[in-house]
Amino acid sequence: MQGLIGHRLGRYGITGFSSLLTHLLVLIILVEGAGWASVPASTLGFIASIVVSFTLQHHWVFAHDHPVRRTLPRFLVVTLVGMGLNASIMAVGTGVLSAPYVLAQVVAFVAIPVSNYLLNRRWTFDTPNASEDFQQVATVSRMSSSHRWFVSLLMISFVCTVTASVLHLDLARDLAIAYDMRQSRDWLLVGPQLAGVFNLGPIWYYLLAGLQAVGMGVTGIALTLTLIASLAFVLVYRAGALWSSPGIGLIWAMLLLVPGWQRFEQVFITHPILTTPLLASMLVFGLQFLTRGRIRDLILMSLSFSLALHAHPTSLMVIALPFGLVVMAGFRHGARPVGLILAALVALLPFLPYLIDQQLSGWPLLSELDEFQSGQAGVFSVSNAMTIAGQLLGGGLHYCLRYIVGLPSLASLALTGLFCLTATVGLVGALIRVFQGDRIALLFWITLVSGWLGLVGLRVVHPYYMLTPIWFVLSGLIAIGLSTAFAFQSTRMTTSARAALPIACVSLLVALHLVFVVAATRTLQVGHWPFAINPVMDVKHPVDLHRPHPLLSAVQSRQTGRWLCRNSGLAIHGSLALTLIHGYAMDARLTCSGIDHSAGGSEAGRAHVIGISKALASEIDRKPVAKVGAFSVFNVSATPREQVSIALETFRDYPPYTPAFSPEKEESVELDAADGDWLVVTHLGFALSRRPEITLHCSQIPLPPRREDNVTWLFRTGDCSGDLVLTLRVSDADHVDVVQL
Repeated sequence: MQGLIGHRLGRYGITGFSSLLTHLLVLIILVEGAGWASVPASTLGFIASIVVSFTLQHHWVFAHDHPVRRTLPRFLVVTLVGMGLNASIMAVGTGVLSAPYVLAQVVAFVAIPVSNYLLNRRWTFDTPNASEDFQQVATVSRMSSSHRWFVSLLMISFVCTVTASVLHLDLARDLAIAYDMRQSRDWLLVGPQLAGVFNLGPIWYYLLAGLQAVGMGVTGIALTLTLIASLAFVLVYRAGALWSSPGIGLIWAMLLLVPGWQRFEQVFITHPILTTPLLASMLVFGLQFLTRGRIRDLILMSLSFSLALHAHPTSLMVIALPFGLVVMAGFRHGARPVGLILAALVALLPFLPYLIDQQLSGWPLLSELDEFQSGQAGVFSVSNAMTIAGQLLGGGLHYCLRYIVGLPSLASLALTGLFCLTATVGLVGALIRVFQGDRIALLFWITLVSGWLGLVGLRVVHPYYMLTPIWFVLSGLIAIGLSTAFAFQSTRMTTSARAALPIACVSLLVALHLVFVVAATRTLQVGHWPFAINPVMDVKHPVDLHRPHPLLSAVQSRQTGRWLCRNSGLAIHGSLALTLIHGYAMDARLTCSGIDHSAGGSEAGRAHVIGISKALASEIDRKPVAKVGAFSVFNVSATPREQVSIALETFRDYPPYTPAFSPEKEESVELDAADGDWLVVTHLGFALSRRPEITLHCSQIPLPPRREDNVTWLFRTGDCSGDLVLTLRVSDADHVDVVQL
C-alpha cells in the first residue's frame, strides 16, 4: 500500500476543504440570494457541511465495512468534541493567555482537524488497516558501542562550552521581551528584528518565555539551548549513516567540534545556536524521504527547514539541499502533489503569527525589504568571495587559537594549515564521489557553491553566525571525502591501526576544543575577554585591536542576580553598570520579582558603588565590599560631575543609548584629590559611540592610567598633591561615567 498515508491524509484534507466550501456557499447563497439573516444561514451551512463531511469520510476517506447507523452517531460525537475543543482553545487563548483571537483560532484550526482525524480513524470508522497509515521505518543499523561513546564524548565537550557563554545585549533584549510578554500576557506575533529591518515569527520568544515559565534563569536557559544544540552531533551521525555509512556520520560529528566561527554561537548565545541542529534534522528527514518515500518524512523535513529559517534566515542559502532531495525523491518514488501541499502548509505554520501581523499591519515587509536592499544588501565581488571561503576553511579556527586561546601566531597558523590540508583532502574525496555517481554528493556541491555565492552578495557585513549554514554543508562534504580517503587507505592499515585512528582523532579534537573552552572561561571569570568588534561581527574585516573586555558569564549571572536581589537602592557604576545596562538586569529579573537599582548617575539619595573587573581591581590597594561574578565591588566616595542615571527596573531601550559617533566634544572636570585615592572612568556607551580619549593631569603633568581595559580607565590620584584635571573627549557626554573611591 505504497503511499497510503499520502492518499488518506490527502483525501481527508480534500474532504475538509469541501466541507468548508459547502458551509461558505450555503451561507453566501442564503444571505445574499435569499435574504436570510446571517445566524440561521450559517447554522444551515454548518449542518450541510457536516452532511458533506460525513458522506465523503464514510464512503471515500476511510476503508471500512461498518453501517451508517453505527458510524453516524460516533461521527456526531466527534464533531461535538471538536466544537468543545474549539471553544476551549479560544477560551484559554483569549481569556487565560490574553492571546489575539486570530492567533487562538489559528491554533484551533490546526488542532481540531488532527483530533477529528485521529478519533474518526480509530473510533468512528475503526479502520481495520489503520496501522498501515504509518509504514514501518527501515532502520539504519544501530550505532556501534564505540561510536556511541565517541559521539557522547563530542556532545559532552560541546556542552562544556556553556561555561564560556555570556549574557550579551541581543540575548538580554530577547529575554526581556519574553519576560515582559509573560508578565503582560500580550503575546507577540513577530520575532526578533533581523538586520535591524524586518522580523519573522515569534517562536524564539515563545521558547524563551516557556523556559522562564518553568523557573529557569540565564544559566539554565543557556544550558538548555546548548543541550538542544548538542543534538546536532547525533543528527549528523544519522545523516551520514543514511547517506552512506556510520563512518561518515562520525567524521561529520567530529568536524562540528572544530573551533571556528560557529563556536561563537555558544559564546554570544542566541537563536542562531539552533541553526545547525535544525538543518541536520532537515537533512535526516530528507534522506529518509528520499529512501522510503514517506510523506511524514517530507512534512518533517519542511518543518525543520522552516524552523531553521527562524533560527537564522541565512539558512535560505542552502535551500538547494531540501529542494534537491524532493526532486530526487520525485524521480525515485513518483510525484506526490498531496504530500507537497501538506508539507508546504506545515512549513507555513511557524510563520502564521507573522503573516497575521503582516496582514493587520498592511504588509510592511515590502517596504522593509526595499529598505534592506537599499541599505544593507551586499554586492558580489571576487575578493569578498575568496575572503569568505578562507574564513570558512580555516579563518575561524585561526582566530580562536590566536586571539582567544592566545597561541603564538606560528603555532596557530601551523594548526590551521593542517586543518586546511585535511579539509582539502576531504573536498577532493567528495569530488571523486561525484564522479563515482554519488548524487547526494553532487547535490551537496551544488548547495555549497550556490549558497557560498549567494551569501557573498546577501549583506554588506557578514557576522560569524551567517557562515553556519554554509559550514554545515561544507563539513558534510569534507566528511564524505575523508571517509572515501580513509576507506582507500584502510586496506593498507592493520586492524589495530584502523581501530586506533578514530580514537586519536576524537581525542585530539576534544582536547583542542577544551583548550578553547578553558581559555575562554578563564578570561571571563576575571573580566578579561579579548574583544574586538571585528572580525567577529564581519568576518571579512581585518582584525581590529583587541582589548580586555569585562563580560558577564551566563554561568556567573546567577551569582550577580542573587547579589542584586539581596541589596536594594544602589546606584551602580563602572563596568558592572555597563553589563546591567546591556543585559537589562535580566540576571536579577529572573531571580527576584523586582529591583530598584540604577546604573550610573550622581543622585544624592542613593548608596553609590562601583563594580570593575577583577583583573583591574587587583591594582587597587583595598579590599572590595563584594565580589560578584567577574567583578569586584567598591564603595564610591564621590561623583565629580553631573551624570544621568538609568532606572534598571523599567529600562527597555534598544539600543541602550542613542548611537553617537560624531562630532566629538571636549569636557574638563576639576577633581578634589581629597575625595578619593582612585579615579575610575567607564565608557557606558560601548559600541554605540567612539571610544573616548581620557587624559588626567596632576599640576599639568599627564598622569597615565594604572590600568585600563576596553571600557574602563583606572587612575591612582592619591599621590597627587597638585591640581587634578580630567579631560574627556567624547561624542556624547552621557555615555561616560566618572567616580572616585
